[in-house]
Amino acid sequence: MAGVAGGTNDLTITGNLDLDGAATGLGFLSVSGTSNLGANVTTATTQTYTGAVTLSGGVRTLTGTTVTFSAGATGTALVMDAAAVLNGDVNTGVNNQTYNGTVSLTGGARTLTAGTVTFNGAVTGTAALTVSGAVALNANVNTGAGNQTYTGAATLGGTRTLTGGTINFGSTLAGGGFDLTITGNLDLDGAATGLGFLSVSGTSNLGANVTTATTQTYTGATTLSGGNRTLAGTTINFGSTLDGGAAALTVTGNLDLDGAATNLTTLSVSGTSNLGANVTTSGTQTYTGAVTVSGGAVTRTLTGAVRFNAGVTGGGTESLTVVGNTTLGANVLFSNLVGLTLDGTVDGDIAGRTLTIDISGTLNLTGAVGGTQNLGAFTVEAANQVDLQAITVAGGAIIVGNTTPVPTINVNGVLTTTGAATGALLLSGGGITISAAPVVGATN
Repeated sequence: MAGVAGGTNDLTITGNLDLDGAATGLGFLSVSGTSNLGANVTTATTQTYTGAVTLSGGVRTLTGTTVTFSAGATGTALVMDAAAVLNGDVNTGVNNQTYNGTVSLTGGARTLTAGTVTFNGAVTGTAALTVSGAVALNANVNTGAGNQTYTGAATLGGTRTLTGGTINFGSTLAGGGFDLTITGNLDLDGAATGLGFLSVSGTSNLGANVTTATTQTYTGATTLSGGNRTLAGTTINFGSTLDGGAAALTVTGNLDLDGAATNLTTLSVSGTSNLGANVTTSGTQTYTGAVTVSGGAVTRTLTGAVRFNAGVTGGGTESLTVVGNTTLGANVLFSNLVGLTLDGTVDGDIAGRTLTIDISGTLNLTGAVGGTQNLGAFTVEAANQVDLQAITVAGGAIIVGNTTPVPTINVNGVLTTTGAATGALLLSGGGITISAAPVVGATN
């Protein structure tokens, strides 16, 4: 067929269509067999291609209200200036597919293969969608419980919501400054950059780094995979457990942890940290900003070598235990906690750091304090029992248990001030035991 001038009339073809010239001015077009579209088609209303469609001769543009591929399509580049109903796969090889209207995925799992697939209208379906190639997400995609797999580079063209069972990005994700909400699970295999915020309602497998201008919220269980991960944003929130995958995690921003973090090699946080769960690392934990221990009348446990570069505070009912050595990267105040146990040595990163502990319950320091880098001052106020080991302070006062009622104080080692006589030792408690003679400028 060389071409069709429809004159606003409808055309029904019972058989196959071989179109070599443009079809224009049709009311609707319906083909019961296969279609070879070697030219563009324009209808006032619908186009229905019941059999397999072949696109040939260049970029093919189909214009109408709704275009239905009942058996899929193959061939050259495709532009849909209509709502699309895809009841079969569409494969244009390295050529592009552009959908300027809504896309309805029907009949089961659908695969779109192209150089780039561009969705300019909302995509809906109830089964899996696979885009083999790059994808431009200029509209929302909702596949119900079905998965979404984007094998090539993905780009957001606006604030997007992707709804599905699991959303997999097999390559990079460029946010373009826009927000991304995933209603479902996230499986990330390529770096996500340029996002406004990222919110995931389900589980997250982070096989690449994520950078957002604002927050990242991982509501379900999160797993790090494929190596060390960096999450950069204003606040990174883990609403459930975090499995480190035997890798390191760097948080560039603030950390808000609501589920236990385990199987990490190291953890580094550049901002503040709200620790509403325990943290276990095989190596170091570095908290650069202020740390808040939260969760109510519980004991938070940090297992690993922990460095605090700012103060640590609770909500008045929490206790903190560090299982490992503690390093003071600044003058550090522990406050508003019920109990504090530092189950290892306590040293400054340099000599002269001060340690102040003001808690309402029991203090237990199981290792030497200031044994490697002498502290500048060590001040303790605790309402209950105080258990300490050897303490070395470079000239500052050691004040232990200056509270009412006075606590019991046990010092299971030598208390030493290495400075001048003004570095006094003041012990005030209900029952004071020192297992070795103090070496001080003055004793009270």
